[in-house]
Amino acid sequence: MNKPTPSAPTSAVTPTTSPAVELPYGSSIAGRPGFVNSPYAAKHQLVDVTGLPVGMEVKCPYTGKLFRVPPQ
Repeated sequence: MNKPTPSAPTSAVTPTTSPAVELPYGSSIAGRPGFVNSPYAAKHQLVDVTGLPVGMEVKCPYTGKLFRVPPQ
């Protein structure tokens, strides 16, 4: 007979997600579909998110920080 192998602890299997890691959303720009303002960059520094789904994580090209695509 085969002995069952002990399973790994649940904490090692489950990825840890901290609520403190919640990413901010960018700001939609009126009249400029597909472009947003990063919450970290200057207002004149636009980020092209054309074709990306709402909520997707993107990296600000000006600061390197992550934020989420807002609803258009």
